Amino acid sequence: MLSRIFAITLLMSVSAFAADECAPTVVDPQVISDLANVSSRLNQECPNQLNAVAFCSAVESKLTETQPIHSSVRYRYQNLIYTAACIVSGDSNETIRAKIQNFWNRFHGEMTCNQYNFNPRNGSVLKLAVIRQSNRFIDDALSNWRIGLNHVD
Repeated sequence: MLSRIFAITLLMSVSAFAADECAPTVVDPQVISDLANVSSRLNQECPNQLNAVAFCSAVESKLTETQPIHSSVRYRYQNLIYTAACIVSGDSNETIRAKIQNFWNRFHGEMTCNQYNFNPRNGSVLKLAVIRQSNRFIDDALSNWRIGLNHVD
């Protein structure tokens, strides 16, 4: 008999608990609208296209940056891609990686190079980096940013 009372009490408390937990959450429509606007604006404004000619030249020349936009920037190509990927001074390494991966996935087809003595024409900036031995860029692309290499050019 005691076990039946315990079971009934347990079932009654579970259903009461479940009723409280399953109450629908009402979100203010203005909050939903604001979030949708922010999301739409971010998709339009960021990431931005990158000037491929300047980027290829920066990868090829291995120039250091005199006005870095982030504490981890040492080279001109980093400054260019950080700006295009909308990286700000407070971003962590994980955030930087995610933003650059997003940028790369959206614009990899437009990041082609036509440098002097570089074949193929409109070749990938990664190919340019390998040919010109821009090891720091290759390290960034593969180790730090972990960009996808499965894109066909």
